[in-house]
Amino acid sequence: MIDLIFKDLTTLAYLMSILGLLIFINTLLGSINAWNFGEWKTKKFLSGILKNVLIALCMALFFVVLELLPVALARAGIIIPSDVVTIIEVFGMLVVAILKYINDIYSGFLDILGIKKEDVAVVVNAKEDKG
Repeated sequence: MIDLIFKDLTTLAYLMSILGLLIFINTLLGSINAWNFGEWKTKKFLSGILKNVLIALCMALFFVVLELLPVALARAGIIIPSDVVTIIEVFGMLVVAILKYINDIYSGFLDILGIKKEDVAVVVNAKEDKG
């Protein structure tokens, strides 16, 4: 049981690290954009960094609570599935947040490079028909 908790917490730590890096990249890109348009404000930048750190801390503590709750309830004689719902929900929440920031970073790069989103065409799984 303890091994499963540590494995889940390790996976959550990896996902949190990825999310943290994406949030940091997004903040840097926003700063570059603000700098380019002459709207740079140190107070806004530091406020954004502080907000991101606090959100990361809250998420990490929330995930630890979700992992430890089944163990604590089991000690009290209340048995619930230990990692069926909570871990799947947490992973899902992290993946959605990661995808959101990937999209924001992509848009940030396009803004910095002066490329309009509608001018970019992405072709997935394009294969030539040689029939």
